[in-house]
Amino acid sequence: MTSRRRISLLIGAFLLLLASNTAFAAVGVTARDRLSANAVRYSRAGDDIRALLADYVDQETGVRGFVITGDDSLLDPYRRGRRAADARLGELAGLLAGHTALRRQLRQVGLAARAWQRDAAEPEISAVQQGRQREAGTLVASGTGRRLFGVLR
Repeated sequence: MTSRRRISLLIGAFLLLLASNTAFAAVGVTARDRLSANAVRYSRAGDDIRALLADYVDQETGVRGFVITGDDSLLDPYRRGRRAADARLGELAGLLAGHTALRRQLRQVGLAARAWQRDAAEPEISAVQQGRQREAGTLVASGTGRRLFGVLR
């Protein structure tokens, strides 16, 4: 085999190894980027879940304060919490796209929140707004709100 032939084979082998390394590096970079994007997405989802719980606790606090005092300004955390939770549920649904089980759990959280609002918070608020403090007290004492909020939590 001539020197020229050997050099050609060596250059060919070198170029083949270089191309292989480049391909492996590209696959590795793509995988790293995908993992990094998922980490950011899941970190945001975790932050949103913690904030969602705070939104619900704000709602409960607002209802409790209003029922005790009748001061309408104490419903502000309830109102803000409802708006924030609704928005956060939508954002979380987007972040969890492609994760059927997690989205199903998120949907259950939304349903539990609506059940607490419909069956506990709103009747208690309505009773106080209509001057029926005794009825509001009876509703609170029934434990429905505590039970439903426990499911939500």
